[in-house]
Amino acid sequence: MRRTRTVIVTALVLLVLAPRASGETAGEAAGEAPGEAAGEACWAPDRAQAPDAAVARVAPVAALEKDVAAVAAVLKQSAALRRIPQARLGITSYIGHANPGYGHAVRVSAGLYPPNTWRAGCTLMKGPEFFNEGHVHVTFNEPREIFEHVRRVLDDDELTAYAEPSGPVTVGEETYHPGLRAVVLTPGRIPAWIPVTADELLRWRERAAQRRLDEATALLREHDRSLEAYRRDMRAQIDQAPDAAEKARLRRALDENVALLEKARPDLERQAAQLRRDPEAALAAARAERARLSAAQLAAPARHEGTALVKLNPALANRGGRVNLVVVRAFANDPARQEPLEAAVRDLDHARLRALLR
Repeated sequence: MRRTRTVIVTALVLLVLAPRASGETAGEAAGEAPGEAAGEACWAPDRAQAPDAAVARVAPVAALEKDVAAVAAVLKQSAALRRIPQARLGITSYIGHANPGYGHAVRVSAGLYPPNTWRAGCTLMKGPEFFNEGHVHVTFNEPREIFEHVRRVLDDDELTAYAEPSGPVTVGEETYHPGLRAVVLTPGRIPAWIPVTADELLRWRERAAQRRLDEATALLREHDRSLEAYRRDMRAQIDQAPDAAEKARLRRALDENVALLEKARPDLERQAAQLRRDPEAALAAARAERARLSAAQLAAPARHEGTALVKLNPALANRGGRVNLVVVRAFANDPARQEPLEAAVRDLDHARLRALLR
């Protein structure tokens, strides 16, 4: 028994003292790359998603790939990203379809990957995105990205409005918007959003009231449509009935059910009238207010329920460049990563990113 214990202990000592291949350290043997033990994250190899064939046929892929490489270089130079603890960094990118008026959508992301995804030599396991704890991403030509995580206050086919971002912070020559968790870069520094005017708000209220009126009217229209469809169906069944007795039975059923449906119509009319009352008043109020205001008042910035409203600036579109809009944003799947990632957004070389607008 003593000899067995001695053999086991000796084997364990030899295992601990055994030299590591290629002079690797203990951290490297566990998947840690040089520098990570000292508190700086390393960068795993970049992973680029090949563009769809339809995109490759029409997009300036070679030029956009150079832009992607330029963004990746900016991200990799961020000291704030490298200092995020217990994370390995990796670049992913893709070139997508064109957004009308803007150009092809491009995204370059610097992702944070926890130790369970690490592999030797500053690589990552296969499919590490499932464990991604957050990222800083830079997008081109994606106007929706500006307000990606902001609630739409008003939204219909003619107007999408958001609460005006508050608390902007100056970072160098750019502006960081905490509510958006983003820096937005535009050609010539034109505003990315502009105020919604009083005229636009009142017209939106008119459309909203009209939609509710249409819904009330549709209640009766749907009732009448259902009644007529039932009549047609029953008449077809009567025509195909095999004998006179069955025809008579079907006619009685038709007459009884039609009588019940017609009897219900006055109740539906009263219900529709009630449903119309509020939107009719809202429609009349919006029209009266619009008629009362002067041209200057109609052009003034609007507030809805105390909230200042903005919309995407249409002047951003149709500028003809390859890169017409750059949005730099932080997003954390792990809330503990949010502030370090936002610090990284503020830390980036925005001048080099702005130089890509062309």
